[in-house]
Amino acid sequence: MTETLSVYKEDRNGFNAVIAEGYIYKGKKHGFWVEYYSQKSPSDPLRVKARGFYENDQKTGTWREYHWNGTLKGIGKYKKDLKAGNWSYFDNKEGFCVSVINYDGKEAVKLVSVSDKKITVSPLFKEKTREQ
Repeated sequence: MTETLSVYKEDRNGFNAVIAEGYIYKGKKHGFWVEYYSQKSPSDPLRVKARGFYENDQKTGTWREYHWNGTLKGIGKYKKDLKAGNWSYFDNKEGFCVSVINYDGKEAVKLVSVSDKKITVSPLFKEKTREQ
């Protein structure tokens, strides 16, 4: 079986909006994928929400997340569909790093926030890493 490029669409306001595109191998997401923000009308441009790699239907490796305006929102790694290690997050105007969150594969364990030239470290910061 070979890899096939797939485009996922969902019904939005009476038209099929593109929500993601990437490769399918043996019926599972595999390889490079791009996820999009929902279009409100067929004439709306596609706006990238995130991009990265899947292996056997699970996010893996480096992923980049984007704000609605196209600027980088966050960058970090996934292991077996869970955020792992340090994730850096950026503001949506100037592109400055506003926080770094360390994930242990299950939850966020440390938050480093940056504001007004001051760095704050908060250990054991809890946040769910898997969408429910």
